[in-house]
Amino acid sequence: MRFSLPILLAFSVLGSISCSPRDQGTVGTPVISRDAFIEAYVALRVGALRIPGEEIRVEARDRILENLGLVDQDLLDFVEVNGRDVQFMRGVWEEVDSIITEARNLPKGPDQRGS
Repeated sequence: MRFSLPILLAFSVLGSISCSPRDQGTVGTPVISRDAFIEAYVALRVGALRIPGEEIRVEARDRILENLGLVDQDLLDFVEVNGRDVQFMRGVWEEVDSIITEARNLPKGPDQRGS
């Protein structure tokens, strides 16, 4: 079965925001660090970009995460705990985008083209 990683994570974020407890301290689940989440997400996204249709198979996803010492639940827990902090998550996604843009050697924005 194939899943589109961005769609899967978008649903995870939306689901965690709507289902998360109001008090972030009640979750009690230790979560991975911001850097570990970013590293994992970038690795998964780069893996997906190498596949036609940009959809990564579950087996490939699990292998990438295993190489990082993680499982998919680690990413979901991170989003569940941090998903309501819009500024924090915005920073996370901006860093992910920046790393992927740099890895793909794409211009970072209209103001930086041709410089």
